[in-house]
Amino acid sequence: MSKHSLQLCNFNDLPDWQKDNPLIVNYYVRETNSLFKSLCSIFLFHSESMNIFTHLIPALLYAKFTYNAITTLEQVSYPIVFYLISVIICFLLSSLFHLFKCTSVQSNEFWGKLDYVGISLLINATIVSMALLGFNESRYTIMKNTFVTQTSCLTAYVIILAIKSHPKQGENEDDNDGTLSEDDDCCCDDHKGTRAKLFASLGLSGLIPVITGLYIYGPKVVYYKINIPMVIASVLCYIVGTLIYVFKIPEKFYPGRFDLVGSSHQLFHIFIVFGTVCHYHAIQTAKNFALNQAST
Repeated sequence: MSKHSLQLCNFNDLPDWQKDNPLIVNYYVRETNSLFKSLCSIFLFHSESMNIFTHLIPALLYAKFTYNAITTLEQVSYPIVFYLISVIICFLLSSLFHLFKCTSVQSNEFWGKLDYVGISLLINATIVSMALLGFNESRYTIMKNTFVTQTSCLTAYVIILAIKSHPKQGENEDDNDGTLSEDDDCCCDDHKGTRAKLFASLGLSGLIPVITGLYIYGPKVVYYKINIPMVIASVLCYIVGTLIYVFKIPEKFYPGRFDLVGSSHQLFHIFIVFGTVCHYHAIQTAKNFALNQAST
């Protein structure tokens, strides 16, 4: 299979189900109808390339970092490992979605659902890791377990909701030619809205344990206990990234100029990566604080 047999086209030449952002004008991989051909597209530089690598490379780096942490540290922090594994899964599923979405309507839907699962797992790990490490004292065990249980149940619900609300593309196709009906277009809008809301909730979710901690411990203790600057930086990364994605900045102002590099979706990915790094530093601080507290 030669990479040159893959077809690159502009937005207007795409089947309707592949049309997502008209401000990205060129360098699309046209429907391949083959997972192998879609896999080979990774060797081409096209409109989804940076979307793939902005999460694939961090996922691999996180995997190497997690492996080294597990195999070299004398005392492994399971909440931190849980968080890191969730980040890896989220980023890998995101990369696979952007790689294989060009295969077919069904493949786009399938990998889109898994992308939602990854987002939900990251939301869950963000809250759970902070709760487990931030409320480490035995007197807060019930509250900590309540946080974890409620968050896990909510995550399961969000996953089910996201999968069910994902556009069932292809069910209303006209003569199977890949053309979507108006109902499908509405579903696509719902898909984008659901995705944005999920990541916005990710940004806000980090505030729940923080606000509770401020009430219990007071501002001064919380500042050092969970590294408040890193928590704020994490939240800002998630929110700013989501706003860039929703408002399609910068291609909104210069359509066609950011087809390959610098589009809103790519910047969105980068902000999410930085957000996870900031949260990691916050929970690492919480772990160190708990260890120092136990040794005194």
